[in-house]
Amino acid sequence: MRSALSLSFAALLVWGASCPTARAQPASDTIRIGALRSEAHTPLALIEEELEVDCQAPGSAVEAMPCTLHVRYTLENPDEEARAVALRFSVENADGFTVSDVGTEGRSAAPVLSMRRFPFDAGGRRTLDLSGAVLIEQIRDPGPQPTDALRARHPLLGTSTEAEDRGFVFSRAVARHFVGAPNTLTIRVRLPEGFTMVGATDLTLVPDRSVDGWQVYRMHHPADETDPDIRVTIRRGETPFIRNGGPFIALGGIVLTPDGSTPNNIFWARLGYEIGFVDWVLLSVAAETNFSSRFGMSVMLEAASPSFTVPPSFSVGVGAALRLASESPNVEAGVRLAVGAVLVSVGFEALFDFYPTDGGFTITLLGRAGL
Repeated sequence: MRSALSLSFAALLVWGASCPTARAQPASDTIRIGALRSEAHTPLALIEEELEVDCQAPGSAVEAMPCTLHVRYTLENPDEEARAVALRFSVENADGFTVSDVGTEGRSAAPVLSMRRFPFDAGGRRTLDLSGAVLIEQIRDPGPQPTDALRARHPLLGTSTEAEDRGFVFSRAVARHFVGAPNTLTIRVRLPEGFTMVGATDLTLVPDRSVDGWQVYRMHHPADETDPDIRVTIRRGETPFIRNGGPFIALGGIVLTPDGSTPNNIFWARLGYEIGFVDWVLLSVAAETNFSSRFGMSVMLEAASPSFTVPPSFSVGVGAALRLASESPNVEAGVRLAVGAVLVSVGFEALFDFYPTDGGFTITLLGRAGL
């Protein structure tokens, strides 16, 4: 019995360490911009590529975030003769994007469905600015969503792990269409208080350029990679390490004692409180009694799976138990193993208590509910 519980506990530990909270992949209606390209290889060199994100706070957590996006491409014609080069961009699930030269007043609709010829003087350089206003929606996973173990047990009081994420996709310029392209991308962001840009592990802050509310980052992301898309995620809130759970009550009875008999008084009750760590580790403290001759305390550490409604959240745990009998002044300490399942605050748990003076396991089965 102990080996089976140990194997179950180890399996849940491996599952929790290897399966972090899932994040949504970009849906078919996600905004996607960028992807500067031509019909074929051009004589132009792409000198610099910069993405600028300037956002305002949404009216509420469920509303889209209004942002202005700018993508600036610095292009150079290294030839000794002037030429016009056909170029176009990608703009998906967004309207009203325009293009102009940086520093000029005139703007025109960005060429998306067809090419437009842009003139370059001999040895000349231009910085094209692709820009538009967008509403960035929250990122949501398709289909039914799992509930983490703590929220499955305490749907009313449990601290949520869900951060408020919004995002869009930026596509690097197609490097093979130019004689040269940088391996780094500059990203400038200005976000409302409480929001941060997350998701990329190779972002490097540029302190001397991060002024006046702007944060400037450099990202090493070669444009000729197989996947040129960069998922830009804007987050409000962070997943707390220690999370509030809530109180629980469990009622049931002792079904088997170490000598193999069923005791006369089988009723047992537990009243306790749980907290969580990340989204799969639970810690509980409980007081226990049969309301007549026995009292106890317990501390339990559990690993639990998320609940998809069906199946429920399954758990295994290990802890310490103390018991005090009215006929004896001595407090006995024992080891407790547990397995359980919870579905929307209501569930079941089986406790296996080993006390040295008993020489075997006491098995208790209880139904439980939490807030």
